[in-house]
Amino acid sequence: MLGGFAEIASADSKADSQQHFVLASAAHKEGRFRDAVRELMTAYAFDPRPELLYAIGQVHVKLGECPQAITFYQRFLESKPKPEQALRAQKAIQICETNPPPAEPEQADPARPREELGPTKEEHLRKAAEAEAVVAIENRKTEEARLDAERERERERLYDLHPARKWAYTGVAIGVASLAVGGYFGMSSRGAQTAFTDAGCGERDQVLSPDQVAACRDDAERGERDALRGNVLMAVGAGVLVTSLLVFVLDPGNLERTQPAPRISLTAGSIHFTASF
Repeated sequence: MLGGFAEIASADSKADSQQHFVLASAAHKEGRFRDAVRELMTAYAFDPRPELLYAIGQVHVKLGECPQAITFYQRFLESKPKPEQALRAQKAIQICETNPPPAEPEQADPARPREELGPTKEEHLRKAAEAEAVVAIENRKTEEARLDAERERERERLYDLHPARKWAYTGVAIGVASLAVGGYFGMSSRGAQTAFTDAGCGERDQVLSPDQVAACRDDAERGERDALRGNVLMAVGAGVLVTSLLVFVLDPGNLERTQPAPRISLTAGSIHFTASF
């Protein structure tokens, strides 16, 4: 329901703006430039179209008010018009700065009493201030949106790219691989122990041939060798894996932390680790 009201209000504003633009055109043709400025400012207040800023600048030139005209030409250029339109505005600014034309004679509105012509200047200044306030608000919104977009792109670019996190990923991979290879050597050591036991190599009253003795010796040596390798790799893998996980948790690699930083506290008999995820 509110959306419908918004659409109606927008349509009414555009219609009111067009009505005042028509009045401004008529006043301009009749030489009533002050009235034309007033109607253009009112049209801009209803519907801030950039082309109205250029038109207001042109009428100010006819009034001999080049400083005001330059202000509105610059506002028009800030709206990023088409190249040919921007070129016309830049030429108009250059003419105002180097060779400002004289004011053209202004005609009075025959439908308005002569005593009512005075306050139009104050009304014009008020409308100009309102229009500039609208433009300033729009410019501020545009700049805020641009800064937000840049910050979001920067966060996406740097997310997960911190060197500590890269090393954490690498350490996890190395730790898992070491544990897997250590597990393989552990199983090999157990297999050698099983073969040694099944062959009766450890029984004192067992009579073995020279070949069986040699096989028992090979199984014993292989079991000891693989057990040592397995233990070393398992210890190293576990150490690297735990260290990598700690680095991953303590420094997540983002620009901003949304949760409190993890804490580690040591006591005489314990280690306490606290983290929020």
